[in-house]
Amino acid sequence: MVQVEQLQVEDIPGLVGLSDEVGWDYNRQELLTVFKTGIIFGCKKEGQIIACAAIIPYDLQLVVSIGMVIVHPKFRGMGLGKKVTTACVQSVNLTQSTVILVATEEGRVLYEKLGFKMVQSIYKYTHTISESLNVQSSPHTFPYQDKYFHEIVSLDEKAFGDRREGFLRERIKQSEKSVVIVDEAGKVTGYALLIHTPNNAIIGPVISENHSQAVALIQEQLVNLKGNVRIDLTNSNHEVIQFLKGVGFEQVTQPPLMALGRGVLSERNNQLVALASQAFG
Repeated sequence: MVQVEQLQVEDIPGLVGLSDEVGWDYNRQELLTVFKTGIIFGCKKEGQIIACAAIIPYDLQLVVSIGMVIVHPKFRGMGLGKKVTTACVQSVNLTQSTVILVATEEGRVLYEKLGFKMVQSIYKYTHTISESLNVQSSPHTFPYQDKYFHEIVSLDEKAFGDRREGFLRERIKQSEKSVVIVDEAGKVTGYALLIHTPNNAIIGPVISENHSQAVALIQEQLVNLKGNVRIDLTNSNHEVIQFLKGVGFEQVTQPPLMALGRGVLSERNNQLVALASQAFG
């Protein structure tokens, strides 16, 4: 019988290989961020990783994110997805934590059997940019500086529902481009990160006080950007979507965000515009 075990940093090459098998684009840098901020459970057969799932418990463990639920195509139908996801769920206290995940259509039935319920939709938009878009830098956005860090952490906590200081410290290091919006009083009112994976540039998280600021942050991230770009919106706000469509983005999927546990998501302030990624929420 295949057993579930906690994977280690030394397993990164095997995880990259498993990701490649299903057409996902996790690389070493992304996986290092996962290992630094969470736990990856997996199953092996003859030393090969054939299934995995990651759980990221944020600082207060009010919100815990599951992602990277992957089963090798040759080993599907054996219940391995259920095994690794159950290991993730059992590693947290559901009376304290809300466990969230962005489900694929194939995985939704599994998660429902484990007790997850859909709480909202995620709107995944992509664009392949061959020439620089006709967008200009916003006068209200500024490059990230370390002096903004604690304000970003506070802003993010109110929007996400948990403190993510450790994750944000690692994610900003990983970010190709980090930008903030600062008001006239010098207060940070929004931020956005840009992360490169082998196949995509991901814009997220995007957090802002209003949707006009969200557009300005996304616009700034698109300046001189080329290649495959992706953003995972948390709602179907007209202003943000009209901007994205206007520069060539198209909606490709609308996966469900599912949750299990104490229900802390109701405490969010609706300023989370786009996810960090489907794994990190």
